[in-house]
Amino acid sequence: MTTAEVAARLIKLCTENKFEQAQEELYADDILRIETDGTQITGKQNTLAAEKKFLGSLTAIQCDTSAPQVAGDFFSIVMNVGLTFRNGMQVASSEICVYKAEGGKITFEQFFRSPQAARPA
Repeated sequence: MTTAEVAARLIKLCTENKFEQAQEELYADDILRIETDGTQITGKQNTLAAEKKFLGSLTAIQCDTSAPQVAGDFFSIVMNVGLTFRNGMQVASSEICVYKAEGGKITFEQFFRSPQAARPA
């Protein structure tokens, strides 16, 4: 897959809330993820475990994205997310997601987001 094809597939899966499938299908075994707080997670299995833990803390998620901006091996999207946590808190955020795709797999991702205020359900 080209970088543009990887981006299109990622967007399709994310907007269908198929986050785990996206990682299983598109992430390289040695992916590096950098969270908004600077935390680094290395490896597909560790990234997938972190995602499963996060998704397990939610009762609902809504996701939409911008069209991808592709430059060589890199692409970025704006992801708007609405989350409802098990404790009833709701959070809306907008983040810029930057990815690197090599050999048809995502090898790097980093997220940039300003904190959003949580509100009771």
